[in-house]
Amino acid sequence: IAWSWRSSVERRFNLFSYHILSYIDNSFVLIDGIVTTMGERGNLCKDLYRIYFSLACRVFQRLEWLAFLTQVAYDFVARRGSMPTTIAIHLGCSGRDQMAMVAGLRAYCRTQALDWDLHLLGRAGAGNQPPVMDAAVVLAGGQGTAAVMALLQTLPTGTPVVHISPINRWPAYPVAARIGIDDRHLAAVAARHLRDAGYRSAAVIGTFARNSPRQRRGPALLAAGKGLGMEVWHYCEPQPERSFTPSEHDQRVAEWLAGLPAPVGVFCVNDRAAVYLRQLCRHHGLGVPVPIGILGVDDDLELCEAAPPPLSSIILPFHQLGEQAALALHRCLSGREPETAEVLVPPVRVAARDSTALIQKATGLTGRTVRLLRRRLAQPPTQAEMAAALGVSHDTIARTVRRDLGMSPKALQLRLRLAEARRLVAETTQPLGRIAKKCGWASTPAFNHAFAAACGMPPGRFRRLAQ
Repeated sequence: IAWSWRSSVERRFNLFSYHILSYIDNSFVLIDGIVTTMGERGNLCKDLYRIYFSLACRVFQRLEWLAFLTQVAYDFVARRGSMPTTIAIHLGCSGRDQMAMVAGLRAYCRTQALDWDLHLLGRAGAGNQPPVMDAAVVLAGGQGTAAVMALLQTLPTGTPVVHISPINRWPAYPVAARIGIDDRHLAAVAARHLRDAGYRSAAVIGTFARNSPRQRRGPALLAAGKGLGMEVWHYCEPQPERSFTPSEHDQRVAEWLAGLPAPVGVFCVNDRAAVYLRQLCRHHGLGVPVPIGILGVDDDLELCEAAPPPLSSIILPFHQLGEQAALALHRCLSGREPETAEVLVPPVRVAARDSTALIQKATGLTGRTVRLLRRRLAQPPTQAEMAAALGVSHDTIARTVRRDLGMSPKALQLRLRLAEARRLVAETTQPLGRIAKKCGWASTPAFNHAFAAACGMPPGRFRRLAQ
């Protein structure tokens, strides 16, 4: 912009100077001719010549001043064009999730070689006044609070605002783009994990309140579980004549869980709800992961691994949320509209731990079958080899495994191979062909097809999201 502005000014200045100098030169030629023709009687013309020469000198001085001001103006625009674009990031709090979003913003800036100056602004308080904003502001997790509204009032009219919300709670003020989590995809990942872990039923505890964004994940899980052929259950506290005490509420939930067909996997909308359910099961004598499996959301290690058994949890793509926000800002600052006003990012994967390790915790003949199949992932045993290794008939093995896990030995074998493949793809950099061979697939295309059918995405994309 600065170069095009300078070129335009220079063209106009040069054209103006050319015309002025042409007029002065023609005037000198005319006066000189008059003086030569009139001779001694040209005293008046000589005086006119001197006056006109003095006027021409002043015109030249004005042109020099105009050239100087043009250069000053150009230097100012050039400096402003090279100054970094100031981005204000309002943080609802300074937690791990918000810092991951900021890291995503910075990663996009490095990838695109953008000269962005990111200013982190916390809650309202001393020293948190934002600088003058040139371009845009990202609100990472901030809601319609007084601090946010005060920040918006300091922005020039037309400044693009991008709002990030991992729980899809959208503000009332206008924004250029909204960045959130794809709850349907999250529910599908949760239901698929519970099914692959061996749970025949899926349950959700809580009231599906419209004003609670996290609770909207519950109906999505029920729909995804039905789509996978699972039994689905939903506990919602009825409206009693009197309010229950916390202990009475816990007793009712425990009785409801004990009455469900075992084994059942319970989906919790976040890790705090999962921690509450783990404590409730321990207090009322319900085993985890048998007969109750627990799956949370957020993968907060301080909560998930604070007490046994460690909680399985869905890893949310906080880093990708920051990258998508930076992409939307980049489009706005480049004079383009974001591709969509609402961008929903799918979750990364499930961090599987002991709270859903139903297959790994199996005992008796089922446990021996699981251990045999895990040892033979690269070369899956045949029915005869399995019966010979375990010392019982294949029909007995199939009947016991179906009774305990609700699946056939062949389906159990496939799930164990897929679970190991997911772990290797997410946690290592081994080539996909080597992983396919380790997990019992004869070719990489066959592995890619089975992986995409089980995980909803090819292994290459799964690895990029996980790492």
